[in-house]
Amino acid sequence: MKLTSLQKIIVLIEIALIVTGTIIYFIVPTKREDFTPLWNEFNASNELYNSVSNFSSTIINAKLKTISKEQETIISIFKSNEAKYEELYPMVKKYIRDLNEIVDLKNHYEGLLKDCQTTKGNLNKWKSENYNELKKNPSINSKVNSSISFLNLLIQKIENATSEKELNFVNKKLVETKGIISNYDPMLKSELEKLSQAKAIAAQKRATKEQIRKMEKRKKAELAKQKAKEAEKKKEENLIKQYTTEKTGKTCNVKVVNRALPEYPDIMKEMGVEGLVKIKVTIAKDGSVKATSIIKSCGNDTLDYNAERAAKQSTYTSAYQDGKPIEEAIVIQYEFTAEE
Repeated sequence: MKLTSLQKIIVLIEIALIVTGTIIYFIVPTKREDFTPLWNEFNASNELYNSVSNFSSTIINAKLKTISKEQETIISIFKSNEAKYEELYPMVKKYIRDLNEIVDLKNHYEGLLKDCQTTKGNLNKWKSENYNELKKNPSINSKVNSSISFLNLLIQKIENATSEKELNFVNKKLVETKGIISNYDPMLKSELEKLSQAKAIAAQKRATKEQIRKMEKRKKAELAKQKAKEAEKKKEENLIKQYTTEKTGKTCNVKVVNRALPEYPDIMKEMGVEGLVKIKVTIAKDGSVKATSIIKSCGNDTLDYNAERAAKQSTYTSAYQDGKPIEEAIVIQYEFTAEE
């Protein structure tokens, strides 16, 4: 087949283009991809890495182990001659994203720990400032001590946390505890006001009785006083008859008349704080509590305190030997169990 002049020109042009492309491909060197911007971005992020690498925390150290491997892999690829931009780019971006998450976690950890410690410090300061008032209100004082113990538990949980879920749990409990603590001051003021009113009423009653007593004749007053003494003596004789074996010389041990129950704060049940407390109670001859001491602790100051207070609040009859009251000690135990 014979080509026309135009077809010959077209064929010659195509041959020239092919030859030229071949020469350019083999002679002109291929331009290497520029990794400088990506390297600079990666290198700059290492300042964040340095800011968390020396941070002492269980949860941060666990995260750093993973991201350190990412860092080593990226550096190794950068140094190789076979690095590809489309391979490095997503790796660097993921590394920076993971690093920022660790920084956020560190800030969350530090902020939560500081908040917990500050709350505890403020509560201790408030307790110290209201020491005398709290002595008059053992119930509120016990609640304050429970909150301080619970804050110590939260601080320990933060320091030993291994996941952000645990930190979020602590944060939730801290918010709840702050709400409880915010009520202590108005509660204390309210109780002091009630106590003040009760004292005023008692003083008024005493004054009224005193006026009535002064209006009575001396003879009737003396007679009433004598009757009261006789009634008190008779009451004591009846008690002795009730709790001793008459004319037998046998021994009658201490009896618990009313066993008071200790307070078990809900927050401690929820945290699983439990144990057994044994209290030695010395009963005087008149049946009153002479002394108490903890002979076995459950390991928590608040629960120990609540158990000992309950033992003091219980009522007893004294021991008798040969028909006479004697001083005797007994052991009362309280078990705190978190399970329903």
